[in-house]
Amino acid sequence: MVETRRHPIFWAVVPAAQAAYVLLFPFAFNLLGHVVGIISTSSIMLAAWLLGMRAALFAAVVAVVANSFLFVSTGDELEVALPGAALAAGLFLVVGFVITRMRTDKERIERLTKFDPLTKLANRGVFEKHLQHMLSTGIRAHVALVDVVGFRVLMETFGHEVGDEIVREVARRLESNFPHALVARVGADDFAVLVQAVGTDGDFAARTLDAFRVPFMIGGGPLKIDGRAGIARSPEHGQTSATLISAAESASRAARRLAAGWAAASPTHSRDSAARLRTLGELRQALERDELRLHYQPLMDVTSGSVVGFEALMRWQRDGELVPPAQFIALAEQTGLIVPLTDWVVNEAMRQGAEWARVGHQVPISINVGAKALASSHLETVIVQAVAEHGVPASQLTIEVTETDVMTDPVQSSRTLARIKELGVRVAVDDFGTGYSSLGYLNELPLNEVKIDRSFISRLLREPQTSSIVRAAVDLSHALGLDAVAEGVEDAATLERLTLLGCDRAQGYFIARPMPADAVLPWLQRFVPTPIVVSGPVVAIPTSLIGGIFLVQTLGFTINLLTLLAIVLSVGLVVDDAIQRERRARSRW
Repeated sequence: MVETRRHPIFWAVVPAAQAAYVLLFPFAFNLLGHVVGIISTSSIMLAAWLLGMRAALFAAVVAVVANSFLFVSTGDELEVALPGAALAAGLFLVVGFVITRMRTDKERIERLTKFDPLTKLANRGVFEKHLQHMLSTGIRAHVALVDVVGFRVLMETFGHEVGDEIVREVARRLESNFPHALVARVGADDFAVLVQAVGTDGDFAARTLDAFRVPFMIGGGPLKIDGRAGIARSPEHGQTSATLISAAESASRAARRLAAGWAAASPTHSRDSAARLRTLGELRQALERDELRLHYQPLMDVTSGSVVGFEALMRWQRDGELVPPAQFIALAEQTGLIVPLTDWVVNEAMRQGAEWARVGHQVPISINVGAKALASSHLETVIVQAVAEHGVPASQLTIEVTETDVMTDPVQSSRTLARIKELGVRVAVDDFGTGYSSLGYLNELPLNEVKIDRSFISRLLREPQTSSIVRAAVDLSHALGLDAVAEGVEDAATLERLTLLGCDRAQGYFIARPMPADAVLPWLQRFVPTPIVVSGPVVAIPTSLIGGIFLVQTLGFTINLLTLLAIVLSVGLVVDDAIQRERRARSRW
């Protein structure tokens, strides 16, 4: 047993305790009488706790013999002394058995909470605790995060059993390469190594990746599997376990793009992480301090030239200065803080819309909604409450979602958007053309309009192929009964071209820059609707060419739809196969 190897001295201590007891028995008997005959049997419990039941049985035999002779020496008959000694030893043996079971259960729970059951390596929590302890004692730490390249493909190709074998072999090799270091499994195919920083990053990385130098035996044949490593050291890349691990993770991602197979963390990573944490903390307080603002950018009907709505854009006024959205929107999305921020945007936009409506300007307002806000029915509840509180029709609100956010969970997103649309809210897909751009998802989502990304609009006049893409996007929108909106219009020529292409609405600096709420009404009073007049001749397109373009577009859309269905079916089969394998593995375990 493991405890025997850890405590070999107790194999001698337990009998020695019995022998000492025999020598001291006459003196103890004069003080306590016959009761001292069972006192030494406590060594049975000691043996059970330290060495296990085999040691406890050995101690019980010694105790029975010793106590029998002691009872006889005090005048008892052997026939009386032996059963009495056996009864006392048996009682303590039962207690020792209970203690052993309790110890075994305790050790099993500790193993489950501290060690990976597949590799027997320490888990992430233990790794972080050891790393923080090393840093707190002033020892310079060297951390390597290692992952298996293409592990998911290997699992899908060879199955979970082979994947588990690869993980166990990588763990064995890393432990062999670092016999005096802490090696942990921190993910499905991710490992971490912690050593004292005494060498260079290159030496540490080479020693780590040496675990992948020898091919792995898969299905009876050798298979070359590569690894990637991200290296970080203290104090250059961080002085806490969180910042140091974050730096190593960032380096590991960078290593995937390098032929060397490893990368060291950037010296600025810890400063960047600290700045992000500080920004996140201040952003949480911004809601309470009323530091958030909405700026509004108008949307114009390209045919009539009239304003048909505003897009609400969130701004953060910190210490009298506006913080660029790029510095906090993505951070809020990553941390989940975007959900309460979206709640605030909905309420503020509806409140502002009600205020404008009271002075005769009832204009629709669009707001941007991210993936996390679409993940539940919470957004629907917030909209219903805002409509009731401010007395503004739900039709005055438009929800804008990006292709990427929708495809994070297309089923749940579609359900959420459908419920919101039932309230009367308009739904638009934002940044169209930069994500999946599939006819399949456009046809399935409950949309009202498509906003063509500014990256296409900015190249509209320079690149003929871009003009064809925009025309196709406009035609696709109209074919699906949706309005086409162009973002990033910055000059009259672009607006004129969009009119030629049949675009419905436009938005951009040429029309107006985003403005604070108190500047909207003065701007509306100054604004004069001007229909867009096409100055140049409209070139007629031959009917045959139009038919050819339509045929090509239809074929492309059909291929997109079939491809999407094939991908969904394939993913479903893979997920189902993975679930079945996992169930079989658990049943065997």
